[in-house]
Formats: sequence, C-alpha cells, structure tokens
Amino acid sequence: MKFSRTVALAIIAGSASAFTSTTPSTRASSLKMSETPFFTSDIAAALDKEIQYAPGKADTDFARKYGHLAGAQIRTVGEAFKQFTDILGTPINALYKGICTDLVGSLHLIVVDARFQRDAVFSLGLVSSLNLVL
Repeated sequence: MKFSRTVALAIIAGSASAFTSTTPSTRASSLKMSETPFFTSDIAAALDKEIQYAPGKADTDFARKYGHLAGAQIRTVGEAFKQFTDILGTPINALYKGICTDLVGSLHLIVVDARFQRDAVFSLGLVSSLNLVL
C-alpha cells in the first residue's frame, strides 16, 4: 500500500512538471507588422473602380451569359409564399407550416436563379419530396 502511494505520487509529480516551465522564457512574436500602411495612394484608384461598377457588365463568361438579367424585377420569398397561400386558399396547419415555408422559400430561390432549367430529374425529385413530406 505504501509502495503504491509512493509510485502514484512520483507519477503525479513528474506529470505536473511537464506543464510548467522551469526556466523563465521571453515571448517573441514571429508576426511582423507590414511596413506599408494599410491605406496607400492606390485607395483613390480602387474607389474610382468601385464607383464605376455596373451590374452585369463585368468581363466574365457569367456576366456575358446572364448580364441581360441584371436589375430584373423578381418576387421576394415573402411574396412567393403569399402567392402560394392565396392559391392554396386555406390556412396552413401549424404542424406543416415550417415545412411549407422551407419548401416554398427554397424552391423560389432555386427557380429565380438565372441558371435554373427545369428538367425531368428536378421534377421527379420535387414530386418525390412532396410525397414524402406531405
């Protein structure tokens, strides 16, 4: 019994010193502050570039393909949900309200994306999801 206490104390004492430093150390940071100031004389050029920004007029493949849609009026998710409730005609049961809100909101955001194209796989997935949920 006395031997096991001695061994246990030796292990605890040895492990306690593993987390403490025996010599004082000075902390030195390896990070160095940049020699150049954050704002340089190029800030005026950067601001001019931002002021001249025109949506859909960038020199990229995406802007060339979908630039004509910039500024198009689309419904908000709230307006889409209001239209859904108007078409439904009856209030949505509280049990299903969260699910319906998520489905209508997600579907609206998917459909108003310029890259969206309805196809058979999307339609099958939508019908399968609705059958599962509702």
